Amino acid sequence: MRIVGHGSVWFTPEVASRVLELMKLQCSATRSSYQAIHKHELSGNAVKQHVKRRYFPELNQRYVADAVMLAGMIQQEGAIFGGRRAWEQLQTGTLSRVDWQALRNARLYSRGDRTKKGNPNLRLEGDRLFVNDPAKRGRWIEGRLFIPSKWKPDLS
Repeated sequence: MRIVGHGSVWFTPEVASRVLELMKLQCSATRSSYQAIHKHELSGNAVKQHVKRRYFPELNQRYVADAVMLAGMIQQEGAIFGGRRAWEQLQTGTLSRVDWQALRNARLYSRGDRTKKGNPNLRLEGDRLFVNDPAKRGRWIEGRLFIPSKWKPDLS
């Protein structure tokens, strides 16, 4: 079963940069997976091995596997990560490179797993969200979570 909730997360300035770095790394791993599939014509485990060679020290196995899975769902050739409209705005100068990169790297995705008793990289406890930091084994980065009641999923 898939449960999706839309909300906002706030991190303290000391840890926010690390979460943004994780987002950037996973989005980059997704783009690398896409290139491995569409440009190098790799498939299956060969894609994971290709991505792990570059990203495994900074991302754990689950983050890498999720990046490969996301890239595998993109079927069309010539996909533009961050959106075509944003890319065109970057080309015309109406969007800065920093803003475009923020759009491109605006996701941290992790699937849950029943055998792992939930999600091994993201945990919810009340109004707190914990993000697993693979660089420091066992370290969890804490953030405050707000989900409006109309979008709050029933997690029971």
